[in-house]
Amino acid sequence: MKQPEIRFKGFEGEWKTVQLDACVDFLDNLRKPIDERSRIKGKYPYYGASGIVDYVHDYIFDEELILLSEDGANITDRNYPVCFLASGKYWVNNHAHVLKTKDGFVNGYVSNAMERKDYTQYNTGMAMPKLNKEVCKKIPLTHPCKNEQQAIADYFKSLDSLIQTTTKKIASLKQMKSACLVSMFPQEGEKKPRVRFKGFEGEWKCEPLSKLSKKVIKKNQNLEYKITLTNSAEYGIINQLDFFDHDISNGDNIRGYFVVENDDFVYNPRISTSAPVGPINRNMLGYTGVMSPLYYVFKVFGIDKDYLSIFFKTNLWHKFMKDNGNSGARFDRLSITDDVFVQMPIFYPSDIKEQQKISSFFSTLDAQISLQTQRLEKLKQIKSACLDKMFV
Repeated sequence: MKQPEIRFKGFEGEWKTVQLDACVDFLDNLRKPIDERSRIKGKYPYYGASGIVDYVHDYIFDEELILLSEDGANITDRNYPVCFLASGKYWVNNHAHVLKTKDGFVNGYVSNAMERKDYTQYNTGMAMPKLNKEVCKKIPLTHPCKNEQQAIADYFKSLDSLIQTTTKKIASLKQMKSACLVSMFPQEGEKKPRVRFKGFEGEWKCEPLSKLSKKVIKKNQNLEYKITLTNSAEYGIINQLDFFDHDISNGDNIRGYFVVENDDFVYNPRISTSAPVGPINRNMLGYTGVMSPLYYVFKVFGIDKDYLSIFFKTNLWHKFMKDNGNSGARFDRLSITDDVFVQMPIFYPSDIKEQQKISSFFSTLDAQISLQTQRLEKLKQIKSACLDKMFV
């Protein structure tokens, strides 16, 4: 195939194939690695194999150039870009080749054409993947005329700009949510939040979980329910098949599992970076499943369930868990007895309308985050498809 599947109007004819060293000059001799202890912090990006790794006080380059990973597991794993553009004033260490396009070639085109390649066949590393300079020079690159290269480069620049804008928007929304989870709830030693919806005043209530909940003790003795659920810090309560890609429970094992109905809350004692004392999530699946007896399952009453779901996204209950739980020999799991767990203090406004107002606010915020996340995923899918269809 010497022509791409998708092409901009007005361009035709076969593309040419040359070796990479016919398209670019390698400026690797200008790179200067600085070990972390010797770096002087500053405003200039310090690039490594897959992007910016630090900011330093000086720069080597002051023009748009192409960076191609020289070594690192990412060459085969592809979790980050292998080939990308760097512009402005910046420094590059010795983990990325520095490429400058020759006459007749466009940075944005060459960069995207190289990024879409599978580098497994060019890997010369043993313990660690490596793209040797001499091998890189011989990598084939198929290209059209310069005007078509520019059209393709401009298109991908616009697409990348949309991806970057959406990524920043998601980060901003998440930052806003984190700030609101602090400002809209009473902090330690406080009896009301610093930020409140108009029309609400007075101190919040603080009661133990035992007064607002009841432990679920019903088990799946008759194998009435076949779907096993899990409580993930990242995804909440989901079908075990969706989380593990296979059902890790089987047969009679689930007879001893607790029945988890819709709207039931579940505590998972497993500790992770995103859940330092283990997550508490609510079953929002709309159906009943079963869950391992390692989890604590409970129903709530006398409080808005949506509000309580948001409360468990704050860290207001973490100190209680740390003070009363014990990770023991297993540092990935927090051990806490049921009778102690239910003494956890729950802070909430006495007016149910204020509870609902808070939950509605966070639901709207979560919906915006979800919408932007879906948009970002769609943009990435479009880019992936275009990288496949618009190049040879």
